[in-house]
Amino acid sequence: MTDLDHPAPSFSTDQAQALARDLYGIEGSVSRLNSERDQNFKLVSGQGDWTLKIVNASEPVLESEFQTALLEHLERMRPDTAVPQLQKAKDTRALAEVWADSGERHAVRLVSWLAGKPLAESARTPEVLHSLGRALGRLDRALQGFIHPGALRELDWDIRRAGEARARLHHVRDEADRALLARLLDR
Repeated sequence: MTDLDHPAPSFSTDQAQALARDLYGIEGSVSRLNSERDQNFKLVSGQGDWTLKIVNASEPVLESEFQTALLEHLERMRPDTAVPQLQKAKDTRALAEVWADSGERHAVRLVSWLAGKPLAESARTPEVLHSLGRALGRLDRALQGFIHPGALRELDWDIRRAGEARARLHHVRDEADRALLARLLDR
């Protein structure tokens, strides 16, 4: 299982630029993106815009392989679905690897950049919600029959496991907030 306390990778933008060049043969400008546990960069190049993901060293390889297999499956089944497209490394691997200065191994993935406006920043109009429903329906249909051993995992944010958050309530310092969260978990 993933160690949620393991620190995220800490590659510089120069290192990320070198990874894109050395692993994928793509040169361009690199900027940091927000990420919870991994390290992500936006790569802008003459060959398009990309997301370079350096996976947290504590992520089980099977889980990274699952995510890669999922993207490959979607590309085969529904090439018209708006999901990032994998860019294979120069050695033809979809999931490359890099060693950090700390000695930790990190999986690396390069996917096409999806331009657009995040749903959280969009007005919730009937047209937007209808479009979202259509996209989710296409995605659901494309995923029918897809299974991978890495998909069979436990995630802290799985609503079926919400009760397990009770064991972490002691981390909430404010008593009123802690009580509120306890009531929500009870419900």
